[in-house]
Amino acid sequence: MKFFKNFKVKLLVALILIATLLTTFSYAEENVTDEAVNGEVSVTATSEDTNTEVQSTDTETNNEDTNTTTSTVKEGDLFLTGDSVTIDYPVSGNMFIFANDVTINHNVDGNIFVFANSLTVGSNAYIYSDLFVCANEVTIAGTVYDVYSLSTRLTLEASTYIVRDITAKTSTLTLSGYVRRNANLSFDTIQVDETYTLIDGDLNYSATSQSIPESIVSGTINYTEDIAYSEEPGKMIQNYLQELLQVLVVAIIIVLIVVFATPKFTNKMHSILENKAAVTLGCGALTLILVPVLCFILFCTIIGIIPALALLFTFIFIISISPIILSIPLAKMVCEKMKKESKGLTIVFALLFVVIIWLLEQIPILGILVALFVSLFGLGIITYSIFRPAPKKNDNIVAKASPVIDSSEDKKEKVNKSKKDKEK
Repeated sequence: MKFFKNFKVKLLVALILIATLLTTFSYAEENVTDEAVNGEVSVTATSEDTNTEVQSTDTETNNEDTNTTTSTVKEGDLFLTGDSVTIDYPVSGNMFIFANDVTINHNVDGNIFVFANSLTVGSNAYIYSDLFVCANEVTIAGTVYDVYSLSTRLTLEASTYIVRDITAKTSTLTLSGYVRRNANLSFDTIQVDETYTLIDGDLNYSATSQSIPESIVSGTINYTEDIAYSEEPGKMIQNYLQELLQVLVVAIIIVLIVVFATPKFTNKMHSILENKAAVTLGCGALTLILVPVLCFILFCTIIGIIPALALLFTFIFIISISPIILSIPLAKMVCEKMKKESKGLTIVFALLFVVIIWLLEQIPILGILVALFVSLFGLGIITYSIFRPAPKKNDNIVAKASPVIDSSEDKKEKVNKSKKDKEK
């Protein structure tokens, strides 16, 4: 499911950018508490002259039992992490959640961004704005204005009410509930509950076959066959060729920039890969582990959110162009072996290595290992080139290499000495 993986990376970057744009950067939280005891509301006022407190009480007693309800509204943006996060209180602000299991069971007056293994939006939940989620399993039973979802399994229950639109990419879709406007869906398999499902607007979906009945859609249905999983050889070849062409276009642009605009960096990459291959691989592995941890720590500090987003975006970008980063020094090594070093040959061989790496990544199982090692080398080359220690200058070598200027007297002595040597 290569297309699904590419889509996941793109949506992850999009969610990060959207989170950056929509964050209000007001991190102070204020708790507002209203207490109601059997309908009793207590208001306290203070007089400046007498410094006495006057308490006004309205009491309505329905039962002999005393029941106390406390409602606490969380004001401002919330940043939550942990193994399990449950929202059972009202929130007035945006929410950013990074956790294993997330459950939302109350009103949220703002956007919600969720990165988790599983997300459940309960039937009592009311999200007054947009829900952005990237998770393995997503279940929605409450009310949401807009939904943007990337998941392995997406379940919309009969009580689901989407006020505006839903845009979702998933492997397994269970479709039910009410979508007031448009639905944009992409899936492999689907189960539709025709009795409790209605899409009031248009339906745009892609799948291997037409599988959504027209009776549940009030607007227009636009179906696109998912050629990535089509069994027709011609369409599969066409899809692979289009993907390879996109890879080559990006590779040509980056290789031209690196080879022509930064020749010193090109030589540095060649030197690192040729002389420090094992160290480069270790640096890549260390970077692959430490960068996500560092980003997580920065997110938790709140004030480091912007640096964390910038670092995460750079990290994802370097991984995505790792085949190109590795191909350039490999091309330099081949040109050196052939003793025909030129920028033109370097570019040609670099593009050839990009194609070879791409072909190897298409092989099942082996492709995953190839992609992993290429990413490690790409991260390692960049990391080592930035943090490697500067070489120490050897004063003795400089002294030997520097020209020695002899005085006129020294020259005369050398001439006389050479004459005496000849006479002997």
